[in-house]
Amino acid sequence: SAVIDKDPTNEIALINRAYLRMEKNMLNEARLDFESLLSHFPMHRQGELGLAILSQKQERYKEAADRFAMLIDRYPNDATLYEARGNMERESKQYELALLDYEEAGRISNDPLYNVLQAMVYLDQKKKKTARVMIDRAAKAGMARSLLQEFYDMCK
Repeated sequence: SAVIDKDPTNEIALINRAYLRMEKNMLNEARLDFESLLSHFPMHRQGELGLAILSQKQERYKEAADRFAMLIDRYPNDATLYEARGNMERESKQYELALLDYEEAGRISNDPLYNVLQAMVYLDQKKKKTARVMIDRAAKAGMARSLLQEFYDMCK
């Protein structure tokens, strides 16, 4: 805050304070910081992502979805953006959309984590057999069974 008082356009100070305020659940203040950052640095990737996540935290799912879509249009090969949007969709119970985003993230990154995230969606839907298939895929892709044991237990 002291840096921002002296230099209201300090990019690093604005982004750091916005994320700190979001962590401390000072959501309205965080929004002001993200908006200030974006007014000085339009299309700032971390600022846009932070505002999308903040919108999700405030249960403004339409706004969050629009922000994630804009970021994905700009960075279509970034698996973490699909993951973040999938997390928002899962939270808002848009399970089919979440599954699609986790699948795309897995296609881009080839990371078995996305099989686990899909399994979690299936568990949310009480589809234990399908969840088990996704956990098996994660294991087959090289994820340690010890890391997956908890998920196997949930699929019983």
